[in-house]
Amino acid sequence: MDSSPPRAKVDKDVQDHSDPRAINVASFATARAAEINTMMDAITSVGSARVPFQRLPRHMQRRAMSHNIKRLPRWMRAAARQQAAKDRNLKSKDGGTPLQPKKSRRHRRRPGNLQEEYQRRQHRHQWLETHIWHAKRFKMVEKWGWKIPLHPSDKSARATYRATARHCVLMDISYNQVVELSGAEEKIIAAMKHLTSSDIGLTMASKAFISGRRHGEVLLYHRDCYPHRVMGPISYLWQAELPPCESDGGGGRGGAGGREEARTVGDTGGEVMAAEGRGGSRRLWMWVHPSCLNEVLDELRDVCGTYEVRVESLGDELLRFRLQGPLAHPILLDALQLASVTKKLDRNDAQTQDVPYWWEKYYQLPGHAQVHEKQAEAWKELGLVQTATEVASNAVFSLIVRDPRILLPKKRTKCMVNPDRIADIPSNIRGHNLTPELSISPLWNADIRQAVGEEQEATHELNQLRSQLLVPGTDLELGRRESRIPVLLLQHTGTRQLISGSGAEDYAGMLGYGGGWDLVLPRKWGMAFWVGLIYRGARACGLREMGKLCLHRNVPRYPEDFPDSETGCKEVEALAKELEETFTRKPPAKRPNHAKLGVCSPFRAPWDKLIHEWTARESGDQTSSADTAAESADRISVECSDWCVLRSREKLNAVREELHSCGKRIRRTHQKKPSKPGLQGTGTDVSLSSEPASRIRCLRQKLGVEVTKRTLVWVGVRMVGRGFPTQFAMICLPTSADLAELAKNPSYGGPEEPIHKEFSRKRMRKAAKMEEKDDSVKRAKVSQKAVPEPPSTPRDMGYVKEGEAVSEESSTLSSGEQRPLPTVTSEAQMPAQEPNKSESPEASRSSDKVHKMDYCQFDRTESKANILSKRTDQLLAPDNTKSVAASDLTPSASSTSNGQQGADPPPSASGGRTEEASQAKASSDATTPAMVPLLESCTRTVIGFLTNGAQAFSCGEGMGVGFCVTSGLLELMRTSPQGRKLVVLVRNTQSLQYRFAYIYVP
Repeated sequence: MDSSPPRAKVDKDVQDHSDPRAINVASFATARAAEINTMMDAITSVGSARVPFQRLPRHMQRRAMSHNIKRLPRWMRAAARQQAAKDRNLKSKDGGTPLQPKKSRRHRRRPGNLQEEYQRRQHRHQWLETHIWHAKRFKMVEKWGWKIPLHPSDKSARATYRATARHCVLMDISYNQVVELSGAEEKIIAAMKHLTSSDIGLTMASKAFISGRRHGEVLLYHRDCYPHRVMGPISYLWQAELPPCESDGGGGRGGAGGREEARTVGDTGGEVMAAEGRGGSRRLWMWVHPSCLNEVLDELRDVCGTYEVRVESLGDELLRFRLQGPLAHPILLDALQLASVTKKLDRNDAQTQDVPYWWEKYYQLPGHAQVHEKQAEAWKELGLVQTATEVASNAVFSLIVRDPRILLPKKRTKCMVNPDRIADIPSNIRGHNLTPELSISPLWNADIRQAVGEEQEATHELNQLRSQLLVPGTDLELGRRESRIPVLLLQHTGTRQLISGSGAEDYAGMLGYGGGWDLVLPRKWGMAFWVGLIYRGARACGLREMGKLCLHRNVPRYPEDFPDSETGCKEVEALAKELEETFTRKPPAKRPNHAKLGVCSPFRAPWDKLIHEWTARESGDQTSSADTAAESADRISVECSDWCVLRSREKLNAVREELHSCGKRIRRTHQKKPSKPGLQGTGTDVSLSSEPASRIRCLRQKLGVEVTKRTLVWVGVRMVGRGFPTQFAMICLPTSADLAELAKNPSYGGPEEPIHKEFSRKRMRKAAKMEEKDDSVKRAKVSQKAVPEPPSTPRDMGYVKEGEAVSEESSTLSSGEQRPLPTVTSEAQMPAQEPNKSESPEASRSSDKVHKMDYCQFDRTESKANILSKRTDQLLAPDNTKSVAASDLTPSASSTSNGQQGADPPPSASGGRTEEASQAKASSDATTPAMVPLLESCTRTVIGFLTNGAQAFSCGEGMGVGFCVTSGLLELMRTSPQGRKLVVLVRNTQSLQYRFAYIYVP
């Protein structure tokens, strides 16, 4: 039996109107035409594409299609052209005219277009002729209106020193501008006397330089302002002239040094050059640093205008390259080859034989050919010299050389000294025979300088001629077409500095270090000579390497090491601003805390503040420290008119001799002298102790009161042991305990500065809130001992002024020393004594380092709130820079000899809070901590700062140069023990460690 339900009867009409089994495509597409069109648009457009290139599938997209329409598929090119036209119209300036298409790189790299682009880029800062060469290999900086190479891209600190000491370094110093003075010789000398002083060295009026055979250097001051208001150092050269007997030869027309102006007119009818005639006019060239060029020009025009002397800036008409090192002389001998100045006709010169060159006209004048022959003989003799230091000091040689591009080596070589060419006789005998003809040069003529640049053959023409040679690799023979370039060679002697004492072992560096030649060229010839010198082994360097070279030579850099000049002050301020911005960009955890280190001025050397505080100290002014610091801060200005740098040769020699005499050992014969009557038994000691004091008094009288108080002395330091100084490092006076520890332990590293207390407004507010939060804690602190904070000034560490209560221990120190911190336990700051058996092992143990501040011991069970309340009471003290007032430092409260701190002053009756503390708390939000004086900013007295320092490769030790106040140097001489070399303490701005260093005057 079938159990399935009965099948329902289906209506025939309903079955006919049900869903069909198949779809009619035509009818379906007609009904859905709009939807299909929308779907196709979505398929063809990818995302939010706006340009035809983006409509392509990703696997078809190529970078070239984005800018080249012809690379797109054909069906998309029409839309791409419409889109490109629309984009040009939108980007056009007037909204309707399309922009011009960008020039191709090939067009932009054409020589003419490159020169136009380079001229456009020199609107703000001028370029050197070797700028393109340097820009590819150096870090360039914008300084003094020029683009100057700073340092090479490779690591070149040690390599540069090696090149200076053993090979040759090359520097482009063409940014030093040339200023020409023309007029009567007597008037030029009279005018320059207002701007120079013979007290600091030889000037333009010296017989050694006035003939033009030697060049010199001098320091310029403002008119009649010596020794104040210095402008900067300059290098000068007089125009050389022939003796009257030789210049009259050849019909009396005048030789190279004549005074008459005789015009030589060429066949073309134009005036090409002027020969010097006889008269009373002379010329003086001065190379001026670009940072003070405007200042020097204004002063020269003001002074020389009254003497009818013409002042003219030559701009970039002369270039100057500096070569330093023992191989500078062999490199120049190979790079500079004398040119022939006799006119020889050649068939290759048929087209140009009617056009006279400048050298043909110049050497047709009487006397000039003989001058060239003598210069050729002198240059041949210089080929027998090994180094430039064997030539006469500051000698000047004039040469006419060939085009260096023709003599360029095929690959980079290294010119060395040829031992076969060295003469057997001493070279200094020939080197000092400087005749007047050796310095006569056609470079002094402006028309010749212009003609030398115009007659220069293009480099591509030389390359084309070189490709047409029958034998590839041979030298070109251009005959008359080859350029003749007049150059000047200026010799500068190296240095060998005396550190201390009189022995040969006390000299630093090597003999003649830094010596070489300066090559003076006419414009447009910079790259030709530069590449020729580089291909012969010279190593290029920049400003940073020049600074290191000055450090090894112990000579000041300009303008960084001229703090009494306006340019030097601006340079220091700009550097300080840059360093401060770099410092503030770092988070507090990644930068040193100078407040805790006890460094008042980490980014500059405060010379004004140092001078003023030492002047107040010498004058016996006992005003408050805060008032002295505030007064010093108000007097700091850019123009330093009340102090200067001591540059007098006589006074510097006196200071130098006294420094050296302090390091000499005392002879026994001095100790055997009989004592004076009335001083029996102690005569020897009195004579030994009174001799240094009398010498210091004589030196003070020789220098004068104003010189002693308001001058700085250029000094150098050499580290005794480890460490090397950095820029702005402090030079401090050592105490007798420091010197005793160094004498007992030669490997003693030096004392260590304790960590100072940092005062800030935020910290004071936090302490005040915590105190007001719990009144019970405020009452509980009366009966408990306060926990001292690390002191921030020497006053907190036990230093007091004259007239205040001091302990018996401080009375044994000399007047020039300061009392060390009582809680600092070390042999470096305490007199040597026998260890006490009753003391603990820690108290009797000696250490090479000075321990950091040891807080007073307190009960560990004390609550944290009590400790915070005690520190709050100290933070709200009347003087924010001192935790204990100086008037409270009584003998009962001072420390004992074993370094333990005594009892604190009793609290006041009002619960340990004085009325001054309440007033300080009330005004804590509106006031800032007082400025700490410079001399009291650390535990050692500051006498100067370093301006340059590093690990010197010349002596293998740390080395630095800087300035010290003259009063500080005299104090160092007075307090230092006799028979030992003078040592000072040097501390860097980012360290607590003091290091010992020998001090000397270069």
